[in-house]
Amino acid sequence: MVIEIPLEVHGKDVIDFFLYMKERLQNYAQPEASHEWFEGVYITGHEPPEITLYFDHRWSQHRVHTLNRLVPVKSGPHHYTFRLISRTMLGAAVGRHEQQIRKTVNVIRRLVLHYSYEHRLEAITGSHHPIATVS
Repeated sequence: MVIEIPLEVHGKDVIDFFLYMKERLQNYAQPEASHEWFEGVYITGHEPPEITLYFDHRWSQHRVHTLNRLVPVKSGPHHYTFRLISRTMLGAAVGRHEQQIRKTVNVIRRLVLHYSYEHRLEAITGSHHPIATVS
């Protein structure tokens, strides 16, 4: 399943966004303390459009998980949006499996909103970081 992520950033900020997401996913929850966590979180490539964030989203109560990758998509001469490609171990996107993918999407969208909010706040308080926009 391919999901468009409603965030646009300047090309020079794509790496910053990926590092932010990687850190948040790694710290989301530890398997010992939660029934939901991320693992296998890593980044390949060094700049857009080659850079990709990979991660698995697991739930202990379902004994299944989603396999995911987040990729930048050029949206303008110097800007990128993002696309989440997600599947379950069975590759299905129907019924319970679709619900699991939607759960992953919800977590990613919340993290994207936090990223956008934090960068807007930095811009308001005088930081020189550009503002990320959520569309």
